[in-house]
Amino acid sequence: SISGLVSALRGSDINNISEEQTKVVGSSATLECSTTNAEFRVMWLKYDTNHFSDPIIISAGPALLVPDNRYSLGNSIENKTFTLKISDLRVSDTGTYKCRATNLSTNNTFTADVNMTVMVREPVYILDNSTSSIVVRQRESVQLECYAGGYPPPRIYWRRENGMLLPEGEHIF
Repeated sequence: SISGLVSALRGSDINNISEEQTKVVGSSATLECSTTNAEFRVMWLKYDTNHFSDPIIISAGPALLVPDNRYSLGNSIENKTFTLKISDLRVSDTGTYKCRATNLSTNNTFTADVNMTVMVREPVYILDNSTSSIVVRQRESVQLECYAGGYPPPRIYWRRENGMLLPEGEHIF
């Protein structure tokens, strides 16, 4: 939650970290970490979701340490914002990304985390408990239900099969 994030960062020289990310395989993600001033050396690390293994050190300062051209850094010293961009996401990119900022004057280190989940696309489907057929008398109310799924979540539209207007006067709802 935002309030939890703010309280977690209080007393820290990291004043902003990207919100939790949920992405689809093949898309890209940009993670941002902002500090209170430009006197920081920022590292990006990645932990597996379970945190059982050692982290992967992705970058240290302006140097990218992972030999993978899907990763790129975009540091803006003027805005005190340090970004990590990952393109062509894979399920294996799921994990916790840690921004570690070390104040070059005081040598104090602060960290902030952002979780990212990368999911495989799932085709859209309509569940069997959706309304498939119903008979009512003229001028009676009726409730039609459509339960659909997939990833990313689908948008649901209603229209009359014969192209006639819906009760509110629109073609598509």
